[in-house]
Amino acid sequence: LTHLVLGLSLKILNLFNCNKFCSDSENKVIRCGLPPQVRPNDPDNATDVDACISKLLANDSSLTEINLNNMKRTPIPQLQRLISAVKDNTALKKLSLANVALSNAAAEPILEVLETNSTLKSLNLETNFLSGDFLAKLFHAALKLQTLEEVKIVNQSPTFSTEAEMDIMKAIFENKGLLKVSIDLRHPEARSKVSQAMLRNCELRKKMHIQLN
Repeated sequence: LTHLVLGLSLKILNLFNCNKFCSDSENKVIRCGLPPQVRPNDPDNATDVDACISKLLANDSSLTEINLNNMKRTPIPQLQRLISAVKDNTALKKLSLANVALSNAAAEPILEVLETNSTLKSLNLETNFLSGDFLAKLFHAALKLQTLEEVKIVNQSPTFSTEAEMDIMKAIFENKGLLKVSIDLRHPEARSKVSQAMLRNCELRKKMHIQLN
């Protein structure tokens, strides 16, 4: 009899604890998931844009690289003046304009630069607002001289249409000068063709060096 009473007491106690837990939790929101991610701040960039423009226009031989990455507060007209100044420059080899809020219209002067400047070898336009149609124009412009070797254009806000991706692919595949292209393409054929073009061009460059040596 003692064991029976003890067993019933334990069951009543367990039932009481269970009801209390459910009652306490009924009006509480239980949250779960990964800890919040903190996006790192863009690194500071104190490049003097006006000074760069002056050196470009003067064709200063010491200015071989310009890095304006993350300078999103730079006025678009000022960026366009700098880009236009690259057109006739024969010293600059690398231009970086990543994360500067460039739109298609703002980046329009780049097309003329690629059609006329044979010194520029590397162009970085990552993390901007350039459409697939504009980038197709960019690669078609680069076809004229085929002296540009590297293009970085990943992380653009607009989603590229299939037609634009195929147009980009064709322009890149026709270009024998490009050695490295970083671009987000969804179409499998476009990705494959771009990779093939880069491998082909690197092999052509190696053969050229061997012949010259």
